[in-house]
Amino acid sequence: CFGVFYSHYTNPVDAKGRVSVPADFRARLGDENQICAWQSAAGPFLQAGGKAMVRAYEQALSKLPSHAPSTRAMARATLGRMRYMAWDSTGRIVIPAVLGEHMGLTSRAVFVGVGPVFEIWDEEVYLAQGDPSVHVTQADWMDLQVDFSAEGGSA
Repeated sequence: CFGVFYSHYTNPVDAKGRVSVPADFRARLGDENQICAWQSAAGPFLQAGGKAMVRAYEQALSKLPSHAPSTRAMARATLGRMRYMAWDSTGRIVIPAVLGEHMGLTSRAVFVGVGPVFEIWDEEVYLAQGDPSVHVTQADWMDLQVDFSAEGGSA
């Protein structure tokens, strides 16, 4: 089952390219002791998660026509770009250079929880995006149908 990632955290990147995965995110990954991340096609950030996320992508891709060029292209864009990064005893990972270059990683990384996955951004790039709520229209909010009677959500 997926961990659900909430909130955002900013952590420094040291001279060796190490950055701490937020303790809350590590806890949601359980005993995995690693994350998996790849270059997002949606922007200059990494999409990341745990083994359950990888399995979900594998399953989704397996439902598509295996002979279709678009299926192979999507597999290359996700599975082919994924990198596992184990954290050390203090929760730090080393982001591979190719992934760091994609996101423009400099001295600080922002981890943003977006449900079953999380994003990793360079702080300056993230802040340059501005307030994310300005990109959500009233119609978008109307499309969001939240069931407050769901487990744990009753008032």
